[in-house]
Amino acid sequence: MDAMETRMVNIADLEQPYADLKTRQARIEGRLLVSMQASGQKTPLFVIAGSAPGRYAVVDGHKRVRALKALKADVAQAHVWPLCAGEALARAYRMQQGSWNALEEAALVEELHRDAKWSLRKIGEELERTEGWASRRLGLRKDLPPSVLEAVGQGKIGVYCAVKYLLPLARAKGPVAERLAMKLCEGQFSTRQVRLLYEHCLKGSKDATERIVNNPATFLKALEASQAIMDLALSSAQNKHLERLRVMGNVCLGLVRDLPEHWSGSVAENAKLAVVWPRCRECFGLLEKTITDLTGVPSHD
Repeated sequence: MDAMETRMVNIADLEQPYADLKTRQARIEGRLLVSMQASGQKTPLFVIAGSAPGRYAVVDGHKRVRALKALKADVAQAHVWPLCAGEALARAYRMQQGSWNALEEAALVEELHRDAKWSLRKIGEELERTEGWASRRLGLRKDLPPSVLEAVGQGKIGVYCAVKYLLPLARAKGPVAERLAMKLCEGQFSTRQVRLLYEHCLKGSKDATERIVNNPATFLKALEASQAIMDLALSSAQNKHLERLRVMGNVCLGLVRDLPEHWSGSVAENAKLAVVWPRCRECFGLLEKTITDLTGVPSHD
């Protein structure tokens, strides 16, 4: 290992070109701030030579730098590595392997591939991973919209939700994922709620998806209300059947209201309704007979 020098450095001389590689976590940074206020800086920063003599680029310790600045500190304890940026970042990762989440790893791979000009094979080797792993991590950065990555980096959207739900949604419906992410930033949504939004956006119709991304909170309230009327004595399939019958009733009422408005033309034109109606009547008759047989309640003619 290269010789490492420990020294006190002026905080004003620190540069943070790699700060965006790590996501912000308000709770963790809050606890760190309280700890450093009580006990001072316990762990040195890891830095390399900066853009000019006397300046240093922070490789690891961005949370500590933010805490020191919040405490109005003038200096920080730092280990100075005589390494280039790529080698320093790879070393920092190896020292903390397991503490980087998937999107932080993806950002690191992109940094080494784009700026350090390392091949994916070299990245895999230097990070003690594989070339395939490096390729998959790079794919995360390419598939998630920049606005989503920014929101994750700022701590507005959790990494798990971004990778588990927004990523597959972005691959299937990119603009929808981006709009949903922006709405998630505006409120407080649990992981379960994000999962529900993802599932309905992925499988829903265009109109239903539009309603979700316009106001996800309202959609979730409506969904919870519909689930609240479920009969716990019945199976999930049975409850779905009841809900479908309710929907059919609402559709029929909607047609009763809408047909006179939109079919106000000639009798010849309106006769087209008569073409499709027999099939509907036949299906309603079959449904009526099935329900009568199951319930023993006769239909009312």
